[in-house]
Amino acid sequence: MSQFTKQQRRDDFALQIVPDAYRQWSWISLFSVMLGVASAMFYLAWGGDLMQMYGARDLIIGMVITTVIIGSVGFLLTTIACKTGLDMDLITSGAGFGYKGAGFTSFIYAISFLIFFAIEGSIIATAIHTQFPIIPIWILYIAVGAIFIPLTWYGITALNYIMWFTLPIYLILLIWSIILTLHTHNQVHFFSYTPTHLLNHAGGPALLQLLATTIPIFANATAATDVARFIPKRRILISTIAISYVLNGIVFLGATLLGAWFGLKLKQTNPGIYFPDLLGIWGVLFVILTQIRINVINTYSGSLALTTFFSRIFGFSPGRHWWIILMVLLSTILMFGGILTHLLQVLTFQAVFIIAWVMTVISYLLFNKKIFKISPENFPFQKGTIPNFNPIGISALVLALLIAVPMAFGLFGAYGKTLAPFVAAIISFMVVPIASFYTKTRALN
Repeated sequence: MSQFTKQQRRDDFALQIVPDAYRQWSWISLFSVMLGVASAMFYLAWGGDLMQMYGARDLIIGMVITTVIIGSVGFLLTTIACKTGLDMDLITSGAGFGYKGAGFTSFIYAISFLIFFAIEGSIIATAIHTQFPIIPIWILYIAVGAIFIPLTWYGITALNYIMWFTLPIYLILLIWSIILTLHTHNQVHFFSYTPTHLLNHAGGPALLQLLATTIPIFANATAATDVARFIPKRRILISTIAISYVLNGIVFLGATLLGAWFGLKLKQTNPGIYFPDLLGIWGVLFVILTQIRINVINTYSGSLALTTFFSRIFGFSPGRHWWIILMVLLSTILMFGGILTHLLQVLTFQAVFIIAWVMTVISYLLFNKKIFKISPENFPFQKGTIPNFNPIGISALVLALLIAVPMAFGLFGAYGKTLAPFVAAIISFMVVPIASFYTKTRALN
């Protein structure tokens, strides 16, 4: 890759097709980058909470369904990213939204990574402050934010080295924690566990409620495209299977169920508490390490989304690495603002947006490009090659949000909140062919 400039390597072709000559990583290396998602402590905590709420049967069934659905969506999107060399933001341009329309979706998408960065960063700062209370928390917030600037400055190259370096340490500490947990005196019957309290069924069947909580994790499928675009074309099949089905299997059938087991054995669902209790200072290191692995991905993907937004809406393109600085600055402000206290409301909207956005793109691929053949099968993304705003995708997304967001915030009761993401998915998926057929009919008249 010596033929590429330092600027190009830093930017990782954020607004361009990744050239074939730049795709020199092995699929194993790129898969290891995405493993940073699976090692996020969120899934351990989430698995513990889900087990306490829904029990083993619904949790296991739900995780199998989630693996298949998100894995399948990820397989489709990563295959396109491999073939085109485009990330999700640029794919969106030619899949229903237009040049500036994709810029606005990129902004909302970037907010997801800002929030996740702030959450993970807050966990790191809190873990260190708990062990070393002499260090003021505000200094830790600043330090934790700033460290991700150099870690992601050189894009996928830096992420590759970070993941390979930290993976052995992560596995050693995880195995050590499992061994110590096995030797605790708490006896649990994992596969037959049922909650001691009754779930509120006003929100619908337990399995449906559980599946509704998995909707925000569709971000796994979209974030994977940021890595998949670097995969050599000769390795598309094995790479996309690994980054979609295998990765999500590890996330949902591995990390999430392991978190459920930890929660039962240790009678505590917060890994930020039970790992330091198990391993002492090494447990604090474990917490920090896992959060760094996921936050470099949050920072990287967020910087790509911000690059697309500012370039398309304001025509301002100073380089991806400068948006890393903005990403870190805004996320650090969120840490100071106590993002965790407002997390539920923000994630509720993000869940509906992500599923509506993803299903709009998938529906456009199916109907507009394949069945009706209104658009070319390739993915034009540059200014002048596509309209600024494509009414097909935008109308599907906006209508889905107008109906599903009020549902998600309780306007139609508890059952409506459960159904909100599914309604968003159905509306966005169905509006696209209707709008596409209407567009095709008008073109023929």
